[in-house]
Amino acid sequence: MNVTQEQLAKMLTRDGFPLSSNYDDEWYWMNSVGWWRQHWQRYPEVEVERAEPLPGGWDLWTKWSECLHVTGLGRSREETADELQQLRADGGRYLGFVRLVARRRQPA
Repeated sequence: MNVTQEQLAKMLTRDGFPLSSNYDDEWYWMNSVGWWRQHWQRYPEVEVERAEPLPGGWDLWTKWSECLHVTGLGRSREETADELQQLRADGGRYLGFVRLVARRRQPA
């Protein structure tokens, strides 16, 4: 999927996500729970049983980013500092993980 920064900004603000000053092209993967549900439901062989925010997902993401920031593993400290700033400013309102459970439908 190739989405321009402008298209992504429209999708995110449509879903109520307040864009931060450090928003850039690397946010192409950011999608709402509703987007993921709709994306998977496009395929008739897939039945989406659950699409919801993962309870505690924001906290898990924040803790993971803190570990990366402290250890310097994976990404630069500047990148993780920016991510942590965004996560903390959000406070779990919009950012987190999606729990998506789907099953392959049996052929008719």
